[in-house]
Amino acid sequence: YLDDQNQCTAVGRGAGENLNASKCIAIGFEALRGVNTSNLVTGTSNIAIGVKAGDALKTGSQNVLIGENAGGAMVGGHWNILIGKDCATAADLNGSVIIGIDAGTSGTGDNNVVIGKAAADVGSWSGDNCIIIGHDADPSGSSVDNEITLGNASITKLRVPGLNSFEINDSGQFSGVSSTASGTAGVR
Repeated sequence: YLDDQNQCTAVGRGAGENLNASKCIAIGFEALRGVNTSNLVTGTSNIAIGVKAGDALKTGSQNVLIGENAGGAMVGGHWNILIGKDCATAADLNGSVIIGIDAGTSGTGDNNVVIGKAAADVGSWSGDNCIIIGHDADPSGSSVDNEITLGNASITKLRVPGLNSFEINDSGQFSGVSSTASGTAGVR
């Protein structure tokens, strides 16, 4: 259906069924459906593409949800980009970018970047301002803030080719560095 008054478009059985918002796009079976007529979707400017993408959203606004069940249980999250099947399925977060199948499944933290299959898929993760990149990469704790995680436990070397082949190996040894006068390692 097309709602000219509220500038909404819905395509697919049950898509936007309980929608009472403006500037929304729902494409796919029960995308942006809302729970029922007593729990309408009132958040504006949402885009949900995929089977049951954003189907429980209620008050959340300005979200982009792409993939089957992306943001599936999110009720009030705002300003998110969620891409991938079952990503952020039990999450309710704000200002985050989550990309990957099963990524960020239970996050409630804000302003996070999560990229990779099953990245940050720990239960009840509430960290803020984290960057988590890689397959099965997870934060160091369920409520850690301001952390960067690159890869999972299988990653044994960090390499930055543009910095004179700067590397840190699995035993913590640096290469591509020189010693300073005090005897500590410094990047060339």
